[in-house]
Amino acid sequence: MTLDSSAADRGTRGVIVGRIVDDHWRPIVAALVRLVSDTGRRASTSDSGLFRLTDLAIGPSQLEVRGIGRVRLVGDLHVRAGVAQYVTVMLRTARLDDPCPP
Repeated sequence: MTLDSSAADRGTRGVIVGRIVDDHWRPIVAALVRLVSDTGRRASTSDSGLFRLTDLAIGPSQLEVRGIGRVRLVGDLHVRAGVAQYVTVMLRTARLDDPCPP
């Protein structure tokens, strides 16, 4: 994951925006992105692979990304108050010998 920060639209909650791509940097459409610690916070990616999660609780969390035919990815991050965190996630194509996700 690649993280960067800039001004967010709220001072007491966090925002995560980003893009989900494949291993050729093409956007992955309709991938599911969610904050593990707050299962109500989820989004699907657009046709350009973009997503936005808003009004997030501040503190350590995990971002989970799933896509059809892709390997599930879970990554640690720290949601900060008053900043938007920009994330780029690359999901690789699943293979038959990959372990099944929980």
